[in-house]
Amino acid sequence: MKRFFKAGDIIKISMSPAKGHEQKGYRPAIVVSEESVHKYTGLIWVLPITNTDKGYPTHVAVEGRTKNKKTTGHVLCEKIKAIDPPARNAKLSDEAERELLVDCKKIIDAITYID
Repeated sequence: MKRFFKAGDIIKISMSPAKGHEQKGYRPAIVVSEESVHKYTGLIWVLPITNTDKGYPTHVAVEGRTKNKKTTGHVLCEKIKAIDPPARNAKLSDEAERELLVDCKKIIDAITYID
């Protein structure tokens, strides 16, 4: 049975190739799209996680907010990306606590808000 990624899954993926200020390399990312998006489109929306803290208001600290407590760093909420999981060699590595996912989605909502 095919596994579909869901919101809150933390996966390891290849973000390369990348251009300009995009994140690159093999790194963790948090899935922010719902499982149904993956089932029907084959794509998922992810936010990369980095260990570099630049203090941006669009970055969310991860430390201690995951199921296995092994994922560290900061979620880069301004760098949302739609990816094809098999093409990026996606592997499940952890799961975000609900509050971490909610914090990320609040920032996405603020970034994309239309008045």
